[in-house]
Amino acid sequence: MKARFLKIGFVLLFLFSVFYEVKASDCYRYHTRREISVKVENSKVFLVNIIKDPNGISVVSYGKKLLEGVSPKDARFVSINGDYTIVADAYFYYVFPDSEVIFEKYKSTKIIGSEKVAKVMDGNLFLISGVWHYLDFNIYSNEFKFVPIPEFPVNPVVLASGYRSNDGYFYIMKDDKKVYSYRVDQKKMQDYPDLNPKTTQIFKEDETKFFLYDEDTFYLVDFPVFTDVTAQFRKQDFDGNFNNLKVRQIWLGYCLDFGNEGGIWFYSLASLKGIGDVYFVASKAEFKPESKLFFYKDRAYLNLRNELDISEVKHKEKLKQVFEDVYSDGENNYELRLGMNSDAKLVLNPSLQNVDFEKFVFYKNQGLYSYQGQPAFWADGKNLFYWERDSKTKKNISSYKSKIKDLKLAFAFDDKILIEKRLIKNIGDFATMEFVGSSVEVVSPCDGNGKSSVKVNYVYYFRDKNALYLYKSGQEALKKLNVANPKEYTEENFVEKIFGKNSLT
Repeated sequence: MKARFLKIGFVLLFLFSVFYEVKASDCYRYHTRREISVKVENSKVFLVNIIKDPNGISVVSYGKKLLEGVSPKDARFVSINGDYTIVADAYFYYVFPDSEVIFEKYKSTKIIGSEKVAKVMDGNLFLISGVWHYLDFNIYSNEFKFVPIPEFPVNPVVLASGYRSNDGYFYIMKDDKKVYSYRVDQKKMQDYPDLNPKTTQIFKEDETKFFLYDEDTFYLVDFPVFTDVTAQFRKQDFDGNFNNLKVRQIWLGYCLDFGNEGGIWFYSLASLKGIGDVYFVASKAEFKPESKLFFYKDRAYLNLRNELDISEVKHKEKLKQVFEDVYSDGENNYELRLGMNSDAKLVLNPSLQNVDFEKFVFYKNQGLYSYQGQPAFWADGKNLFYWERDSKTKKNISSYKSKIKDLKLAFAFDDKILIEKRLIKNIGDFATMEFVGSSVEVVSPCDGNGKSSVKVNYVYYFRDKNALYLYKSGQEALKKLNVANPKEYTEENFVEKIFGKNSLT
């Protein structure tokens, strides 16, 4: 490919002049997630609302609301849109306001018979008599109507949907013939004939911004505006396939990686001589997934923000990332050292030498992210080690003889349990020990604009053939709980049996 490239130094300088780091208050609730379902108990239908920790396992809160009038026959959750929840049974679809005040006033509203609905898509779209309809529901007056959209494709694939102030709800979709967008407020359908629906892909930048592309056309979407930027790539001599790109997140933004076909393209508005304004700028940088580093000539970069000094690395072509701040070239192991002036360097770490990561077995808890999580560690057949980031040192956890049992948010071996970087005695039966569930105690919900830290403690529950056990963050030992039959407590019924019950502490 003949390409017009900018030097990476210029592009980095440009990015630094455009972006600035924003220090904002962080709160725990920003990172939790909500799970909603319908549950039938004793012929009654309940809406179950669970808030989970960022690790995706520990439960922050649990609520169960009786849905009066809903039949237990084929009762199911349909959707939630922030103002109301849609639930269905074998006979009707119902709307339940999310606001407790409005809920107490109206309870539920039957909106349509189940036999009339062939399909529901994205919450508010109902296929009725072969035509898609949009549900327009006013939670304050309890009035609603189904607005027909005859121009809507019958079998669409929703690529993206969302809501934007002043523009209302929107959809980006495709079927086997075209790629479309639809604005609910204007009842306006727009198609994009230059996009091939069979190969069209989408990347979500944020709630209303997307990259929409196929093999030879690229749209930059800031809904409701679709900007065809294909010519901007062609003017920089890119003649490759857009479907071969990988979107990579870098410091305060994204870049497009076309690999050997087209290199790295920076996503930032720039004005190029002889070309004009462009949203993507070509460079000769290369991303190497093994090391997760960007390279330009003989220079390496972290997220294209910090230039990384790799002069001490013996085999640069074999460099791999082991942990976030540990690298290996197959012979030597290096730590990532960040300086005060944004300088970065890989240096030999004495505690990591003679450690062959290729021969070790890695262990990582199943939580996606946890404020008190057990760091990843490795085993060499005799000893367990982990990398302590603060001291930049390999730490010995313990020797071991038994197999290592994964307890989701902890690990058991011999007569010990490794949890939250603590090694505690396992007073249970190793062979039958298993994870039951975990709850969260929020101590400090927000960081006070950076003046303090978000702090949460976790409560973990385990069981074996004999008993149910509890461990709280910071404690030195497991606690045996007084329950008649530990087999009654499982992951499936955890929130019902344990969560919120003060007797089980």
